[in-house]
Amino acid sequence: MDIKACKPPGGLHPYSGEAAWLGKDLADDESWIKVFTLEEIKEIESTMHTVQRAGLSIEQIGPDQFPLPSLEATFRKIGEDLEGGRGFVLLRGLPLRRYTLEEAQLIYWGLGTHVGKAVSQNADGERIGHIRVVEEVLNDPHKRGYMKPNRGSYHTDTCDVVGLMCWRKAKQGGESFVASAMAAHNLMLEERPDLLEELYEPYCHDIKNEQQPDQAPYYKLPVFSWKAGLISTRYSRSRILSGQRFKEVPRLTEKQIAAFDYLTQVAE
Repeated sequence: MDIKACKPPGGLHPYSGEAAWLGKDLADDESWIKVFTLEEIKEIESTMHTVQRAGLSIEQIGPDQFPLPSLEATFRKIGEDLEGGRGFVLLRGLPLRRYTLEEAQLIYWGLGTHVGKAVSQNADGERIGHIRVVEEVLNDPHKRGYMKPNRGSYHTDTCDVVGLMCWRKAKQGGESFVASAMAAHNLMLEERPDLLEELYEPYCHDIKNEQQPDQAPYYKLPVFSWKAGLISTRYSRSRILSGQRFKEVPRLTEKQIAAFDYLTQVAE
């Protein structure tokens, strides 16, 4: 999966749309939060128990196996918000403490089937990844960050939609933050367009030893790409830095590192 630089014709320009939001603009706006009603929770739980009794595996469950008639319009709106709106939504109200891990997974998966099609998380084909410390991989620099206690950095994943469910609160840390890549893009264009130009160039991302036998151990991809009037983002500083372990990969320049630093600063 190598992608070359994809810049808009006529030069870089700001993104205009709901996705270019700032945190301060949402402080008094709760339209991005959906709180499930008691009736909706009953429907979700009833469907979960039906699936549980049927003995279906996660992979066998789709929207038809996890029907939620009263929430069809809600998930249609969520899909629109994710695809063409702000790009994120917060779902609240589920009494997660009364669910077992298996029940929580079924609900998480079932709700997700009404948003999109699940893809594997890694080379092992896992569809659901558990964010927790795994002692045996702490010293392995090539293992996923969600297996370690380190504070995560701002990044984007390679799927179209990513979902997180908090089943149990962490003893320490565990907070999640979200920032608008489009707002960061616009601010960089205004303040440091020279650094933004660097982020439209392809970088080698480490695959973390999860490549196929006939595949290179890294792929090339820009942080920002333009196509058909839309800007997409793939930013994983840790994978870019880890990609430097391969001797054939071009060394990062001071200006490129400065661009990463500025993007992180803007996101904060």
